[in-house]
Amino acid sequence: MSNVKVSVIMNCYNGEKFLRPAIDSVFAQTYQDWEIIFWDNASTDKSAEIAKSYGEKVKYYKNEKTSTLAAARNKAFEIAKGEFIAILDVDDLWMPTKLEKQVALMESDQTLGFSYSDTMYFNEKGDIFNVFSSCSPKRGHIFGSLLESVQGYMSSEAIMFRRSILKEFSPIFNEKFHAATDYDLLLRLAYKYKVDYVNEVLSKWRDHSGSSTSVARVEVPTENLILLEDLLKANPDMKTKYDREIKTFDRKQHYLFAHAFWKAGNRRDALEHLRPYLTEPKFLISFILINFISYNFFAKCRNRMRTALAG
Repeated sequence: MSNVKVSVIMNCYNGEKFLRPAIDSVFAQTYQDWEIIFWDNASTDKSAEIAKSYGEKVKYYKNEKTSTLAAARNKAFEIAKGEFIAILDVDDLWMPTKLEKQVALMESDQTLGFSYSDTMYFNEKGDIFNVFSSCSPKRGHIFGSLLESVQGYMSSEAIMFRRSILKEFSPIFNEKFHAATDYDLLLRLAYKYKVDYVNEVLSKWRDHSGSSTSVARVEVPTENLILLEDLLKANPDMKTKYDREIKTFDRKQHYLFAHAFWKAGNRRDALEHLRPYLTEPKFLISFILINFISYNFFAKCRNRMRTALAG
């Protein structure tokens, strides 16, 4: 088998609606030394037919039964042969120079564990906002910043991994997580290795916020607290080195819990998570808003503000 520079991991479960644009965005890359590892997670639609129609550069595999995303990704990563690995979920897109610019960055510094870029959130109405417009990206040893931000400045389709470094981690994706699958891996990598970024929108993330469930939203801070406990067990010196960031991380989980319960219509529990932190403006503002308006109204206002800032 010939060596390929980049392995593109595409995990799919009944993704035919958005699949062609996603694959087309890989074929449109200015950097052409890649393969697609297409892992079909037991789809029942036309995903298999669509993927196979693209020829030999799309290597098709299928689970007999649907598994978790983490389990499916672990299987796909085992097959990947590229020096670098990038993830593209079937409802997201890449800009044409995505691979070219990130490969150049990764090759310029062999100490990088992974790199990332800016990404644009979009939906059926068009672009919404780009991540770097509201969050400052970080480079170098970013573990503290990544922990403190609760993954505020990167998403999976914007990331490129160095495969030789991923081999040090087993499992690559922790299969006990659902909502924190990617974040857990990024933190483990960033604890040991340098990170860099391309200050340009190289990918687009499809916003499905309108269909996300309140249960899933509660799952995020729940799993975040579990991954923090795992990190502290694996790295005993972390508590001393990153005490401030850990406290910020913990505080932000209460903020996430509050917004999750607010969205679910449970104002009482939402307010209880905020009450200990009312000396901080962010928590106080949320406390006031939860008392007087619905989450849906808040979300509409937030999305309009993001659109205005992006424009």
